[in-house]
Amino acid sequence: MIDTLLIFLRTGELGGVCIGMTRKAIQSLFGDPDDVGASADIWLYGDQCNSNLQLTFANDRVCGIGVYFFGSTNPISLPDHLNAKLWAINRETSVDELTGKLTNASVQWQFYEPLTREDQTCVLVESKIYCMWSHDKECMLQKIMLADNFIGDRR
Repeated sequence: MIDTLLIFLRTGELGGVCIGMTRKAIQSLFGDPDDVGASADIWLYGDQCNSNLQLTFANDRVCGIGVYFFGSTNPISLPDHLNAKLWAINRETSVDELTGKLTNASVQWQFYEPLTREDQTCVLVESKIYCMWSHDKECMLQKIMLADNFIGDRR
């Protein structure tokens, strides 16, 4: 079994899902979504109170892939295909831990200053994936996301 999240951080592909895939291809891979977001263009897989995979669509194609960490630190409730129980990263993973894992895996990263401020830290990985931590009460990893045209990316 492989750590599909580390592969996602390195390549931008999460368990066979990549930017540009059609809804039909996603359905054949994961089945129907467990829930949809505020619009039908956001599909959610997993327990909405724990952690989930969020896929965003534009013109029926994936334009965003996000892993969101909520609730408990138990193995996150994502589709079995993703082997999430093997992930060495969860909501309690610190900035130093994740950047150390990236460095050890020879994955280039940098702090992304436009989204790093007193209440949050953002790390941008070479695959254009953003990892974001909230510093509300304690430092918690909130999300790992790849977006075709990320709103925070002003480059």
